[in-house]
Amino acid sequence: MDDINLGWLSPTGEFVKCSSYDHTETAREILSSIKNIPEKDMECADDVLNDSGWVYIGISSLGRKEYRIYWRGHLTPEQIQFLRPYFENNSIPVYPYIAQRFREDAGN
Repeated sequence: MDDINLGWLSPTGEFVKCSSYDHTETAREILSSIKNIPEKDMECADDVLNDSGWVYIGISSLGRKEYRIYWRGHLTPEQIQFLRPYFENNSIPVYPYIAQRFREDAGN
């Protein structure tokens, strides 16, 4: 995997790219385009997207460089297919706990 793609991954496998520091603003933009979300809920747009089945893909900015991939519930087949290269790429590791969760969702 040559490119480091950071952003949000929908349950249907659509990817919305953003920089590491823009993920909350991008989450707000995604929510405003797909749902009528009350303004008060936009403050926790990351949580609302995660609760809606989206996956956040980031990278640590402090210490050891590792992917920060976060989801709630279970991954869809489309998300598993998209995410597989992140877990098979050894040049940038994923937190071991998240790698284990991925293996469980992927059936490995």
